[in-house]
Amino acid sequence: MVLVLDYDLAVQTYVKEGDAYVGRQNMPLLDEMREGLGVVMSEGDLWLEHRRFALHTLRDFGLGKNMMQEKILYEYHRIMDPFVDKMEANGGKFKTNPKQDFLVLMIGSIINRILVGYSFDETNMDEFWEIRRELDKSNELFSFFDFVIMQKGIEKLPFLRDRHANLLKSSEETLNFAKRQIAKRRKDIENGNYHIDEVAGPKDFVDAFLIEMEKRKESQEELGTFTDKQLAYMIVDLWQAGMETTIITNTWGFLYLLKNPEVQEKMRQELHNVVGKDRDVELGDRQLLPYCNAVINEVHRLTSLLTLNVLRRNTRETTIDGQKIPPMTDNAVVMAAIFNNDEVFKNPQVFNPERYFTHNGKALEQKVIPFGIGKRSCLGEGLARAELFLILLNIIKSYRLIDDGDINPNWARGKMTAFLRLPVDYECIFEKV
Repeated sequence: MVLVLDYDLAVQTYVKEGDAYVGRQNMPLLDEMREGLGVVMSEGDLWLEHRRFALHTLRDFGLGKNMMQEKILYEYHRIMDPFVDKMEANGGKFKTNPKQDFLVLMIGSIINRILVGYSFDETNMDEFWEIRRELDKSNELFSFFDFVIMQKGIEKLPFLRDRHANLLKSSEETLNFAKRQIAKRRKDIENGNYHIDEVAGPKDFVDAFLIEMEKRKESQEELGTFTDKQLAYMIVDLWQAGMETTIITNTWGFLYLLKNPEVQEKMRQELHNVVGKDRDVELGDRQLLPYCNAVINEVHRLTSLLTLNVLRRNTRETTIDGQKIPPMTDNAVVMAAIFNNDEVFKNPQVFNPERYFTHNGKALEQKVIPFGIGKRSCLGEGLARAELFLILLNIIKSYRLIDDGDINPNWARGKMTAFLRLPVDYECIFEKV
């Protein structure tokens, strides 16, 4: 196994020579969860075709642009506005667990609207929270041990049977959800209750996929990998990855600002000077908010969300830092090592947005790569960046986040899982400003 710990070497390896590093490590447990389908754990022509399709589709939906902004701000106000009444009844303050009280539902609804066309509300909340419970259990349970020991046939061993079943359950719950959405869409189309307008364009990801399938049929092309099963796994990949990482990053962001109130006040001052108090922060404000952007960079850096990128394999013999690497060698860039390199980021454990305003601030900013690097980087980066910018900044503009003193004193360590660095569970006070 080869681990890349340096940013410049990562660029040389995964960007300049990126075509050689698009394979995926063979992980029996993840292969069992995905059957080689979807876009995260697939490889070869299937991966290339569907990554391109997903990127094109998400770009057409306006990721990072006005259409996506409208979806994000709609969900933001739908979830947050009811808290205003609670505040007015409580002297302009309310105590909240940001993740459980609004982030999960808000971000879950955003990605669900993009993929299958609807938000979560009182009519369908039970289904959503059932899937969320399984995802939370899975995040807590997963460890590197599972990727080593969970080989094919391991479920036959009595002492590992239950663990194997529990690890699979969250993926099965989400897969069944995706299959239900596809079946319902097809039934609604067949019964005349839903119409896909190919001229106006797709309303969601399912529409886009079904349009592509229909185009191939009409031109008498082979459907190839465009099947309902592949669509289901695409939904699973985009739903899980698009929701979980954004929820966790926002939760860490609030926590860092709770513990650094002076940073929070500087953000609010910049927001009020540029945006004012009466309108929403919008994506078009980005270039006018240098301090807020620096804070977001520092949230990404210090969160170090992924403990390790999903391992890649080089498809041919390559060279990394002068060393020959045989074909099919497991390799990955360790982003946490880059973000915590004290030769690059002085006092890396300190939350310090000011570091991006030094003489080499732009170079430091480039080295913050939370979404990975190269051809296997996160394809939902545009959406994730837009969500963090709009949600975090609109909350800081309107609310003061106050630490009530009950947060775990070891909060900065977080909780490490196989892939993710999770924040501790916490409550805080939101005060209207």
